Amino acid sequence: MHLLTRIARSLGAIAAIASMAIAMPAQAAFPEKPITIVVPFSPGGTTDLAARLVAEMLNKATGATVLVENKPGAGGMLGIQHVAKANPDGYTVLFGSDSLIIQPLVNKNATATLDDFLPLVRVRTTGNYLAVGAAVPASNVKELVALAKAKPGQIRYATGGAGSVLHLAGEAFADAAGIKLVHVPYKGAAPATTDAVGGHVEMVWAGSSDFAPYAKSGQLKVIAQTGTRRSLAMPDVPTMTEAGLADVVVVNWNGVLAPKGTPADAAQWLTDKIAAVVTTPEYYTRGKILAIEPGDMIKGQAFADMLKDARARTKKIVETSKIDLTN
Repeated sequence: MHLLTRIARSLGAIAAIASMAIAMPAQAAFPEKPITIVVPFSPGGTTDLAARLVAEMLNKATGATVLVENKPGAGGMLGIQHVAKANPDGYTVLFGSDSLIIQPLVNKNATATLDDFLPLVRVRTTGNYLAVGAAVPASNVKELVALAKAKPGQIRYATGGAGSVLHLAGEAFADAAGIKLVHVPYKGAAPATTDAVGGHVEMVWAGSSDFAPYAKSGQLKVIAQTGTRRSLAMPDVPTMTEAGLADVVVVNWNGVLAPKGTPADAAQWLTDKIAAVVTTPEYYTRGKILAIEPGDMIKGQAFADMLKDARARTKKIVETSKIDLTN
């Protein structure tokens, strides 16, 4: 009787567990709600255009709702900090750039660093472009350097924010050329470019897509870029190395990163799907039209290793240029 009682109890326990398993809903597959890609710069710039292309193509390829939200300011740190503090569930990710590496190096009060993120996919790389207004009496780097030496401390250059990769490029250029320039930071490349067109500043650093329409109309003269090779978007624009300043090589990148602690399934879905769309012919074709320099995709550990190497190189440039934005 005792044995029968134990068997009955065991069967009852098994039945209870089975009923619980049946009652428990299966875990929903990622994604089950909209994904937000945060761009830490203003709308209309190169980073924004690249993010919107990736979001649109990801939406089309997967059926997921993918939104783009701009959070500009502080050289990109406002948006970076927003994502770093977001719930690490895969539904809020960062469309990052060199600002993620540079800002903590130039501002000791930065509350978010590369270590707060999980690198997923790098979607593009490019040099940083230097342009001058149509009225500026310089059409190449040599003439611009001569002008700046004739007017030390009077030539202004605009960028999309203090401590941005564009700011770093500007300081590296000034240091290599032996000239003194005045930095004028804006909240994004688009307003910086507009003021250069309007003659409020002599020089501006931005991406090729920021300059494309103004270069075509003659309102800006794009005289050099800091990449390692000439670009597909503007093949007539020489590199700084070609212009005689071999030390001014500052390569920009864009990639998608999730907050540290994001579940593996969400991270893998985002990595695989984004990597797939940014290696399609459509991405290259549309990216070239937008002048965002598509290509150079790497993902996962390869992306993480690249970021660590970039941080080491950037630290050297920051220390040489003595950029310190700590308040």
